[in-house]
Amino acid sequence: MSSIPITSRRAFRRTDDHRPGEPKVQLITEPLPLPLGPTSVLIKVHAVALNYRDANIANGGNPWPVVPHGIPGNDAAGEVIALGESVKTLVQGDRVAPITDTENITGREPTRSWLAADEDGVLADYLVFDERKLCKLPTYLDWEAASIIPCAGVTAWTALKDVTIGQSVLIQGTGGVSMFALKLARAAGLKVILSSSSDEKLQKMRQQFPSPPLLTVNYRLNSQWEEEVLRLTDGVGVDLVVEVGGCQSLVQSMKCTRRGGIVSQVGYLSQQDPSQLAEFLSVLIDRRIVLRGINAGSKHDMDDLCTALTATRIDFDDIIDSTEPFEKADQAIEYIWQGKQIGKLVLHVVYILRIASPNMSIESVRTTRSADTLRKNPDFNTQLVSGFKSGGGSPPASSGDEADMDVRSFPMTSSYCSHSNPEMSENKDPLDDEPTHDAVFGEITDEGPNYRNVGFLGTVILMMKTQIGLGVLSVPTAFNVLGIIPGVICLCVIASITTWSNYVIGQFKTRHPEVYGIDDAGALIFGPVGRVVLSVAFCLYWIFVTGSGILGISIGLNAVSTHAACTAIFVAVSALLGFMFSSVRTLGHITWLAWIGLPCILTAILIVTIAVSIQSHPPSTPTPSLPWTSDYKLLAHPTFTSAIAAIASLVFSFSGVPGFFAIVSEMRSPRQYTAALLLCQAGVTAIYTVIGCVVYYYCGSEVASPALGSAGGLVKKVAYGFALPGLVVTTTIVTHIPAKYIFVHILRGSKHLTSNSATHWMVWLSCTAGVTVVGYIIASAIPEFDTLVALIGALLGTLMCFQPMGCMWLYDNWGRGDRRSTRWWVMVCWSVFVVVLGSFLMVAGTYGAVVGVRDSYQASGGSTAFSCADNSNSG
Repeated sequence: MSSIPITSRRAFRRTDDHRPGEPKVQLITEPLPLPLGPTSVLIKVHAVALNYRDANIANGGNPWPVVPHGIPGNDAAGEVIALGESVKTLVQGDRVAPITDTENITGREPTRSWLAADEDGVLADYLVFDERKLCKLPTYLDWEAASIIPCAGVTAWTALKDVTIGQSVLIQGTGGVSMFALKLARAAGLKVILSSSSDEKLQKMRQQFPSPPLLTVNYRLNSQWEEEVLRLTDGVGVDLVVEVGGCQSLVQSMKCTRRGGIVSQVGYLSQQDPSQLAEFLSVLIDRRIVLRGINAGSKHDMDDLCTALTATRIDFDDIIDSTEPFEKADQAIEYIWQGKQIGKLVLHVVYILRIASPNMSIESVRTTRSADTLRKNPDFNTQLVSGFKSGGGSPPASSGDEADMDVRSFPMTSSYCSHSNPEMSENKDPLDDEPTHDAVFGEITDEGPNYRNVGFLGTVILMMKTQIGLGVLSVPTAFNVLGIIPGVICLCVIASITTWSNYVIGQFKTRHPEVYGIDDAGALIFGPVGRVVLSVAFCLYWIFVTGSGILGISIGLNAVSTHAACTAIFVAVSALLGFMFSSVRTLGHITWLAWIGLPCILTAILIVTIAVSIQSHPPSTPTPSLPWTSDYKLLAHPTFTSAIAAIASLVFSFSGVPGFFAIVSEMRSPRQYTAALLLCQAGVTAIYTVIGCVVYYYCGSEVASPALGSAGGLVKKVAYGFALPGLVVTTTIVTHIPAKYIFVHILRGSKHLTSNSATHWMVWLSCTAGVTVVGYIIASAIPEFDTLVALIGALLGTLMCFQPMGCMWLYDNWGRGDRRSTRWWVMVCWSVFVVVLGSFLMVAGTYGAVVGVRDSYQASGGSTAFSCADNSNSG
């Protein structure tokens, strides 16, 4: 059995209080139905689509008995995160949805069990279902679009059965089922007539679907609208009607259906008056109508639909009215009950919620998305029509309740597109969210720190400052070992791999919001062993980087003061500075320091770069009185150990990767992560390449490490004077990240995590102090900058930047529906390559780095552990 990462869930249950103005649902936390049975599947829900049926039941309007205080909702899309030992058809990571009638497998079952009526529904963040009641969803759809498939999608699919290319269909209204049916029918090459009560709606629909022209009928302005339908079909009538009105419109629908045609009765929305059916039998018999009741469909129907959608890749974003935060379910149900929605309304079940104000009305958080054009695909007709003609049995005759003839029409509104975001107000940037609950930090209130407060530009600066600091100072030295051409190639390859690794982090966090650090990812993939191994590696890595940061500051202090004090004192002062600034509790506040630190370090590097290009010779030249020419090499011939150590130092230059877990976790709007990442990586790679090439070109083998010493003398002091604030900020960030990691894992699930309690402060300061002390010991024990950087990059940098990300991609994508496609195989091979390359660099690079550490201790005149000797080579 798969490990169970969670034991409780948040769910909305009906209050069964039908009085006007009273809450109809209540959010509670309750235990998950565990342990899993042999064929049970645990699903993490990402989106729930609400139907009129949910509002009807919540307001006491359902004519059939329902389970008391049940969970509403029958449309959801989620991800498999745990399995019973006998599950055969699903794997972790599969995108699935439960069928709406969990007994309706083939369409011929004698019993029924409707979600949200006969049993609990899906309005919860975790669900447990038997595998036979689940269907795999198309992987190309985002969660919101996928969530409308079980009821609206399958209902439309079964309603359109038995039509062929070129036949005609009348679709009534602009509700969820009607819009889904319209998309399917147009894609399948059917002649569509759409009816509505609004000319404005019909005009928008005609603009939405201009070619071939959409035929429309206003049934409110024309009481004999069936005659208009007959006119549009040359007196023959349509081949099929998707009928949603019930008694009020059924007879007219049959009158405009061709003899022998089909009327698919999809529920009823109007007031039912049997007297309006006086002509029912005569018309039914005279026109030989096939009348069939549609009540969603069977599992076989849903499987058929998903197969056809995967083949045709139709988009459904434009039939979603809006997406709202999970906590707004009560307002969303009332919103639907009042008939305000346009098409479907989806609750995005995220763990990073977006609510600007508890009193904000649901209308104020709606966003608008222009409707997408229907994708042109020559296989649409054959794929869809063959699906319509197949079908999984006859649906049981019963009343549906999904479509809505009189809701507003297009343009439909947005869903969170792999995670879009409601606009909070007219004057607020819709990209900046204000969460009140987080899967990692829990409830975010004014009584404690707001961890979710890093904006887009702040994210870019934090990303760049996490990497540009210590790493850039070792790039020219690495080029000296490898040569310019191999050095640039290795730099670009490592940049590409780490960019992909960082992208995978963003995608993994999106799919698994409860993940805070790389150890959480390890637990999902490898279980408890993975958590322990990656947790230890993560802490060691960042604490070693903290040590290198403290060492870098001490070198700067030595350089600026011309070794005015014992190096051990400077190391201690550096550690104290790191502790003070890293104790700021949120990355959002540290962002302001990064705005100072990044320009400082870039200015220092620019000063050195300009200085080395105009000086006559490097200051370390043995005979400065003689003419000097740079001995740079395009292609060098290093030993294996020195080459692999140089590559490891380049890995270290990009090894901020594990810190991106913390950054995306504290972003106000995580959907901006990828854009911030690309901007960061492009800038970092360009800076590294230019600085490395220019400094090495002019200094050759005389290049200093760290590179700021390459200009020597006064320029060195000036450069370090500018660099020191940047080095302090780098140390602040790399100390803060492991301290925050330890802090979160100690207090996770406790009220002290987001409060200002004494326990909160005591644990937090203990974490920053502990990381600082261990980093201080490392900086004092390995005082050679190059060897420390190479050791970190090889032993821990690759393990943090390469192997886990390859495994994360495989974990999330191994069970995808497009397995064995060319792109899937390419990505599998790439992921495996990243894992293998990372493992090789880790073993070989560590060997080279250890040899370097040994040699540095044996070299005469070198710095020793806890020494007062100058580590900046200042004269």
